[in-house]
Amino acid sequence: MCLAFALAHIEPAKCLKGCVMRRSLVAFLIANLYAPMAAHAGIYYVRTSGCDANDGRSATRAFRTVQRAMQVAQAGDTVYIGAGTYNEQLTTVRSGANNVANIRFIGDTTGAQTGDRGTPTIMFAGGPILTVNHDWNHFQSIRFDGGTDTIRWNATTGGTLSSLTVRNASDDGVEFGTGARATVSGGTFERAGDANMAVHANAIVPMTGGLIRTTLTAAGPGAVVAGAGASVTFNRVRFLTNNTHGLLVRRGTVRLTNCILADNRQGGIRVEGANTISGGAITTATTVQIVNCTFDENLSSPAVFWRDAQA
Repeated sequence: MCLAFALAHIEPAKCLKGCVMRRSLVAFLIANLYAPMAAHAGIYYVRTSGCDANDGRSATRAFRTVQRAMQVAQAGDTVYIGAGTYNEQLTTVRSGANNVANIRFIGDTTGAQTGDRGTPTIMFAGGPILTVNHDWNHFQSIRFDGGTDTIRWNATTGGTLSSLTVRNASDDGVEFGTGARATVSGGTFERAGDANMAVHANAIVPMTGGLIRTTLTAAGPGAVVAGAGASVTFNRVRFLTNNTHGLLVRRGTVRLTNCILADNRQGGIRVEGANTISGGAITTATTVQIVNCTFDENLSSPAVFWRDAQA
C-alpha cells in the first residue's frame, strides 16, 4: 500500500485513544516502507543420502554435495552438513556481508539438524579440498582429509575456521595466502607432508586453542610463518610431536601466549630473521614474543633457536 494513500485515509484523531492508534499506524507504515528487507537467513541441509536436484531446504530435501550448497547460500545463511564422507573439491562462490551475516557451513555432529550424527568428512586427492576466495565464510566442526594443500585460504577481509580437523595433506594442511585474513578457533591440524599450517606475507591470523601436531616429512614444521608483514598470534595452542620444529618463523611478527611445545624432533621454536643493514643499522623483519609458554622434551636442538631475529 502506498504510504501517501494510507495516510490520507486515516481519520483525524478525536480523542487520546484515537491519537495513539493513529500514531502507531503511521509508525508501522513508515517502518515497513523505509526499513530494508530483513537480512537473508536461510537454512540449507546436506546429507550423503541427499540429491542436488532437491531445494536443500529441509533434511528430507537435502542436497548431496557441499558445493551445491555453496552455490545457493547467501549472506546470513547456514548450511548444516550431516555425517558421512563427501568426495568433492570445494571452492567458495560468494562472500558473506560481515562477521555477523556470514555464510556458515557447520558439521551437524549431534544429528539434531540433519538426523545424521557424527563429524562429516570431506576428501579429495587431486588438489586442495577447499579453496576460500571470498570473505566472511565460516567453517565449523568438519573434517578435511587429504588433498595437496588441504585448505587454501585467500580471503583478505575475514572468515573463521572453528573446531576443524585438517589432516593428511601431501603439502601444507592450511595455507594462508598473501594478505589473507582469518580467525582460527580450536581444531586439530595434523599429519601434513610439509607444514600443518603455513602463513604468507601480510596475512593476519589469530589462533586460540587447538592442536598442531605430527608432520610427516623431515622438513615439516608444525607451523611456519614465512612472509614479510605477516602477523600471527597463538594463544593456548599445543605444538606436539612435529617432525622438525613445533614452530618455524622466517618473517613477520608472532606472539605466543600460554602455549605448549613438546616432543618436537628439532626443537620447540626456530626463528630465522631476515636482517638488512643500512648505514650500520640492523633492521630485522622478524619479531617473536613468547609469554608464559611451556617447552618440554623437544629433541636435537634448543627449545628456542634464534638467528638474526628480534626477541
